[in-house]
Amino acid sequence: MGLPASLLQAGVAGVVASLWSVNDLSTALLMIKFYECFFQNPSDTAVALRTAQRWLREATTQQLLELAQSTLDADNMKVVKDTFARYHYDPDEKPYEDPYYWAAFCAVG
Repeated sequence: MGLPASLLQAGVAGVVASLWSVNDLSTALLMIKFYECFFQNPSDTAVALRTAQRWLREATTQQLLELAQSTLDADNMKVVKDTFARYHYDPDEKPYEDPYYWAAFCAVG
């Protein structure tokens, strides 16, 4: 029995879980977008997750920085900028289009 099943057994209405270990930064950005989508339509967790996954897949470095800037504090924003600088991402590049970054997540419950 995995953690999602245990949480459902304990009475949680739903869980968003990862099927494999995923990059921390891409996960943080995905979850920020997921909660934005979820709070717009809380009746459908799966749709919110799918919308966030599609967004992450198609988002450019510039769009990711804009999302981070609008939601993160200065210390966390520095981590985001440093990470993108370390990998020399172009503003128009889609750094998380590979399924490794977004396909691991599923909505259960």
